[in-house]
Amino acid sequence: MMKIDKPGPRKNCPSPPVGRDKLVPLRRIFILALSFVLLAALAAKTIDRAIDRGRLNTFIQGRLGIPYCWGGCTERGFDCSGFVMRAFQDQGINLPRHSYLQSLCGEKIGPEKLGYGDLLFFDTKGQGNVTHVGIHLENKKFAHAASSKGISFASLNDKYWSSRFLFSNRITREENHLKKSEEKLAAVPEAEKQYDLKEAYIVGLEGFLSQEEALKYQSNLLSKGYDAFITYEKSAEGKDIYRVGIGFFNTEKEAANFIMKDDYIQGLVYFIIKQKISSGDGV
Repeated sequence: MMKIDKPGPRKNCPSPPVGRDKLVPLRRIFILALSFVLLAALAAKTIDRAIDRGRLNTFIQGRLGIPYCWGGCTERGFDCSGFVMRAFQDQGINLPRHSYLQSLCGEKIGPEKLGYGDLLFFDTKGQGNVTHVGIHLENKKFAHAASSKGISFASLNDKYWSSRFLFSNRITREENHLKKSEEKLAAVPEAEKQYDLKEAYIVGLEGFLSQEEALKYQSNLLSKGYDAFITYEKSAEGKDIYRVGIGFFNTEKEAANFIMKDDYIQGLVYFIIKQKISSGDGV
């Protein structure tokens, strides 16, 4: 017969070595501390999730000293919102062309939480309206297109800027800012608008059903030196339309004169569009 070994008596698990009970709490403390470090790093990454610091620095440094030009968004000259629009486009983020609509993008944050790439909005006219925008970098230093110095740096610690600062917005990569800002604007009754708006005219060109198509068209115009940008509107059929526009003109006649003097524009499908923009030092 085959001999079957019977299981022997169950042995107790070995006792932990002396002092191990003291190591367990220490291990837990270490794990908790590491978790806090990781969470802090994740929070910092979340603040800057939309911004490539090196790329933004390269964009700014390469344009320092370029003169201020109302309605400009090329290397020939920038206004404040044109500079911000181009800086964020370089990050792959499409913002509206003028400061009022840019102030409707993202989410407001307190000055104590300012992060890299947050937008700063100012009232340079003393009327409580957005008339200027800049890009926060570090320690309250920001980059902007100043009417007197062109692309340059300034600080919120300066009395001039601190007394005119209104609020700051954080821009996320996920949102369709062109569409959302227009929707926010449309939802505000005219009598309740807290911003001083004025009429301007742009030369409107092709309309596209996607931002990607409009961006290619805009990129081609920018490379030719035109102050091209993208606007959003909803068609009568409810479709999203991304239209490429050029420049800001104070009167319809100025826009028409621009078209008549430019053979390239005359060869395109064009028309003149009336728009509302924020009044002030910058578009």
